[in-house]
Amino acid sequence: MSSTQIAKGQDRDASQVARRIPGVTIVDNRFVMVRGLSSRYNATMINGILAPSLESDARAFSFDIIPSTAIDRFLIYKSPSADLPGEFAGGAINVITKNFPDDRTSIDFSYTQGFRNGTTAKPFVTNGDYRSDLLALGNQARALPNDFPSNLRLVTNPDEQLRWTRSLPNNWNLENNIAPLDQRFNFTIGKKWSLKKFVVGNYTSVNYSRTQMLQKTERSDFNEFDKVNQLSDTVFHYDDDIYNQNTQLGILHNWGLRWKSGSAEFKNLVNQNGQQVNTLRKGINIEEGTYRKEYSMRYTQRLVYTAQAGITQNLFQNKGTANATFGFGTTQRKDPDWKRIRYTLPTDGSESNYAAYIPFSAQPFYLGRLYMDLSEYIQTAQASYEHKIWKTSLESDKDEKWISLKTGTYIEIKNRTFSSRNLGYRMANVMNFDYSIAYDNMDQILN
Repeated sequence: MSSTQIAKGQDRDASQVARRIPGVTIVDNRFVMVRGLSSRYNATMINGILAPSLESDARAFSFDIIPSTAIDRFLIYKSPSADLPGEFAGGAINVITKNFPDDRTSIDFSYTQGFRNGTTAKPFVTNGDYRSDLLALGNQARALPNDFPSNLRLVTNPDEQLRWTRSLPNNWNLENNIAPLDQRFNFTIGKKWSLKKFVVGNYTSVNYSRTQMLQKTERSDFNEFDKVNQLSDTVFHYDDDIYNQNTQLGILHNWGLRWKSGSAEFKNLVNQNGQQVNTLRKGINIEEGTYRKEYSMRYTQRLVYTAQAGITQNLFQNKGTANATFGFGTTQRKDPDWKRIRYTLPTDGSESNYAAYIPFSAQPFYLGRLYMDLSEYIQTAQASYEHKIWKTSLESDKDEKWISLKTGTYIEIKNRTFSSRNLGYRMANVMNFDYSIAYDNMDQILN
């Protein structure tokens, strides 16, 4: 798809552009699936350089971070060829960003407010709205203390254990708000200068969005089908209210230089994304004999930066084309202070109030916090040469067609690290524990 086709639609980002291409499916509004194979089987490139991954356990690129106004061409290759990376099974995706405006000077500004049915002007739940969240930089406000022990198992003194436990913020409260209108802002400026032997172009785009969405989902699990009774016993059935608040800030800054026999370019793309997802679950677990209330409070901060410098030169009376590109990319994903807590109520009527499940040993699945950190750095270099060796002479060919030979090399150095801290709460002293604490609200249990 070209920029002209993209401009005719109302697509806001690359994932929405991709869904218009036959054979492509969008998953979770950001991952691209080509020919039915998940994103890990698709090679994603930005300006011909493999893009860094944003997922901790799979190779997957989030296409929602690239604004549609910045795309010059969106290419999907569904069959392999010698000049594409060989590490894909579904397809290879190449997103080419702009560096030369169509006109000598172009300025585009847009501000949009959106009403989302079922969310806007309805009650909306948040957990910890910090000022830094407005710029998708909420990680620092939720991070572990700098001097927090690297391994709590090595802390054996009860007083020290208690001190470090209390160093974590008691930010388990849920705030009830009214969901505002979605906000989107985009400013783009393009400039082209014609010199004696050169044409210089610049394309800069800044986009910002802050949106809210409430999803209501049902989740059920069943035992194996009983052929005698002709039914499947229900294991559990839950109703989830998922409150999703998403903030995104992106900047594209590209330069281009053209001369009679070649061109050079320098491209930069940086995107900062902050997503707060709060899940409120209620339902019944028939197999365990309990009614459930579960809460999950999660914030994810993602940063992507890619830069490429390239040059293309025609040789031998335009029969040969040499190309070289150097690139750098980094991904930073942080999931600070993902909190979970479970409340249960026996279905046999032995209790009248929900009680928090406080285990005897630390089990973050029931009551705890999770901290995850992903960093990836990629350095790339590629060089290629294509030479036209024979021109076809068929009358049916309206345009010149050449048989050509192409050779090249691609080098990638990748450094990827992932770490996680899984912290669970337990009873400090089983014999002297005040079990009435379990009936408190989750923002009071840790008082």
